[in-house]
Amino acid sequence: MLGRARIRKPSLYPLSYGGHLGFLIGHLTLALPKPYSRGMANVRERSPGHWEIRAYAGTDPATGRKRWRWATYTASRKEPGSGRRSAEKAQRALQAAADAERPGSEMSVGAFLGLWLEDREPRVSPTTIDGYRTKARLVASGPLASVRLCDLGPRDVESWYRVLRESGKTAANVRSAHQVLSAALRVAVRWGWLDRSPMDRVDVAPRTTERPVAPTMREVRQLVEAADAGRDPGLAEIVVFAVLTGMRRGEICGLRFSDVTRFPGEPPMTVATVSRSVWQAGGRWGVKEPKSRAGRRRVTLDAMAERAVELRAERLRERAAVAGTPVPDDAYVFAPGLSGDPLMPDTVTQAWSRLTKRQERETGRPWPFRFHDLRHASATEMVGAGVDVATVAGRLGHADPSVTLRVYAHVLATRDAEAAGVLGRALGPGRDDAPDQR
Repeated sequence: MLGRARIRKPSLYPLSYGGHLGFLIGHLTLALPKPYSRGMANVRERSPGHWEIRAYAGTDPATGRKRWRWATYTASRKEPGSGRRSAEKAQRALQAAADAERPGSEMSVGAFLGLWLEDREPRVSPTTIDGYRTKARLVASGPLASVRLCDLGPRDVESWYRVLRESGKTAANVRSAHQVLSAALRVAVRWGWLDRSPMDRVDVAPRTTERPVAPTMREVRQLVEAADAGRDPGLAEIVVFAVLTGMRRGEICGLRFSDVTRFPGEPPMTVATVSRSVWQAGGRWGVKEPKSRAGRRRVTLDAMAERAVELRAERLRERAAVAGTPVPDDAYVFAPGLSGDPLMPDTVTQAWSRLTKRQERETGRPWPFRFHDLRHASATEMVGAGVDVATVAGRLGHADPSVTLRVYAHVLATRDAEAAGVLGRALGPGRDDAPDQR
């Protein structure tokens, strides 16, 4: 009956089932070995009592193709289905042997993280690898560090996340651990040490975009005045420049006088080219290029920002005259001295911390702002004034304007409410005599 159902296609097989061709095709169809079934993907019966078994041996790093180990098992009785359980047991043993031969099969998660950090170090910036190490220490101090890499499962990771939350760790701490584990295990998959990353099946709370806390322009003016009157007078110029340009701390420290160009015209325009950033990590420092093409940008300076650069140049010339030394070639704009070295980012943070604490003592209220929040203040003011998101993203160095849109959506919502009010007033009573704006 099965053979008749498979071959009754007159257009393909002109002979009937009783013919020689129909009989031959039906016989071959029934005699072919059964394919690997879904439930037993690695065991199949080639002939009665004769089994073919296979074990997954990882992925070839060169070609990306799956590799297999093969073996056979023959039962004592030559009957269909005979020896199935023994074949399955042999397959499990073959799979265990294949797993043991794969690279990193006995390596723990903690040991692999150390190897992954060594692999990433020459590929990323020093500040990035320093951040990776900080996140990896959180993983290495937990129970997952001793788990074998090949034994790590989604339940292990989720259980550890629950322990972190119960111990008082924030959602940001959990996300940091998730990020470093995901990145590391993707490399393990690429190397063929894992078939699939368990992080793909881990349930972690989605990241929520927090509204940045930015000082108002009135608060910025108060900070500038306090800095100018305090022990860090040079900090006032840095604060002004940070708000007016939206540049990052390291970018401000890495700005040279040669990066500031004045273009003649009506009116003349002064532009600062952002092409480097000063990094500082673990007692070391250096200069690096921006992470992305968008980070390398030109920022137009207004008269106040231009004046801040001029004041730094005047101060540098005065110091050089007093010391009797020439001004260093291609000096940094905000350099603290004549050595030619740039201002360190941590020095800026420390001076800013002293400034805000002094403000708290003098005003009796908290000043919870970071130096990076000056960048948020710049963006918030621009978006609130109606500057288009693409222009704001360009000044900030965001590669994707959607990032700017997502972070500063609350400002756009305020602008939307103002727009609704404008339309309501335009359409309200008593507007019949209003001039046509078309």
